[in-house]
Amino acid sequence: LLVEDLLPAHDGAWPLASLWSRSVVKAGTNTVLSCTGASLISLVAGGGLALVIGLTDVRNKSLLTLLCLLPLLIPPQISALAWIRLLDSGTPVRNAIEAIVGPISGHPLYGAGGVTWVMGLESTPLVFLTVAAAIRRLPCDLIEAARSAGGSKRHVFTGIILPLLQPALLAGGALAFVSAIGNFG
Repeated sequence: LLVEDLLPAHDGAWPLASLWSRSVVKAGTNTVLSCTGASLISLVAGGGLALVIGLTDVRNKSLLTLLCLLPLLIPPQISALAWIRLLDSGTPVRNAIEAIVGPISGHPLYGAGGVTWVMGLESTPLVFLTVAAAIRRLPCDLIEAARSAGGSKRHVFTGIILPLLQPALLAGGALAFVSAIGNFG
């Protein structure tokens, strides 16, 4: 049956030819672009938060970790509706943004940028969890040895910590990408 389904129909049309139609290619391109942008937003936000919480002496780490994981507890559709309502015309947040950048025509989330932004923030906890777990597994003796050998904080961060976190960042980015594709529909 599978072979028969892949053969041309009686009219000569190939069954998978519609996958290369202009609308399908455009939808696929938009999906990949939006999900790539969402992954980058997730990497910056989730990775940055994990680095700040995991490597600094910031107060209330438990509370901050809970706040970082909060998007996992809220369904994506509810998050999207909340973001739309938050940035509706006349809301305090929208008024503050318009005071900085000037009047905004239309709703800022209705478009590719808004979809990408919301999906990126929705996937941020996935990157946060991945990077935070890798930070907890960092070899402290290696970092201490680099510091005691005279390495600056910047050199230790860029030369030791980031290379060790690279697999976690890649895994978190991949999870964010797949999650964004799932949310994109």
